[in-house]
Amino acid sequence: MINDESFKKIAKDNDSDNFTDKEGYLLNKIKTRSTENYGEIIKNSIKSSITVKTEYGHGSGFIISSDGYALTNYHVINDADEIEAIFSGDLKLPAKVVAYDKKRDVALLKIVGDGFCPFAINEDKNKNPVGTEVIAIGTPKDINLGQSITKGIISGKRVFEEQNFIQTDVSINKGNSGGALINLKGEVVGIIVRKIIGEDVEGLGFAIPVNEAIKVLNVKFE
Repeated sequence: MINDESFKKIAKDNDSDNFTDKEGYLLNKIKTRSTENYGEIIKNSIKSSITVKTEYGHGSGFIISSDGYALTNYHVINDADEIEAIFSGDLKLPAKVVAYDKKRDVALLKIVGDGFCPFAINEDKNKNPVGTEVIAIGTPKDINLGQSITKGIISGKRVFEEQNFIQTDVSINKGNSGGALINLKGEVVGIIVRKIIGEDVEGLGFAIPVNEAIKVLNVKFE
């Protein structure tokens, strides 16, 4: 069904290489922001989103704890010796990989510092059905386009090579990988991972369900 070879590689990778703390990472649970003001939700979401820069290029990511833990894709930081988190306003801070799962293509970063603005995580996969309006935040193409916003819907829930994906028609470009897919409450529901490119192909983007990402990385919230 899906003919994009690089997408197949992500979905089918049989190398189970992973690294995580056996005791896991216990983080403070972030409550969903009470505001229903769309502009305020976007403003806060931008503060929670980062560009993940390495010596090879860049991708996207997002903060999940006030003390600097962040999520991104494994392929964004694979083999990187230097990782830098770039925030809106051009604040740049060093980061390191503390956990990853190559097969699920997710990684947990720890950014130097404290007092960050984290996203609330929506761990209930049933709360965001097909048709739910969603927003992607990331850094497409160029670092100068950091924290770009695109909007669409959840187009489907798919399974490729026994792995779950959220399908979306949100506009996705190179550099968006690792960025947050959020609902209109400002809760993260997925991690942008891929778009399908080809003749007569439009609006085929995919995200990793965030509840599965935190599970394989052994991240828990209390």
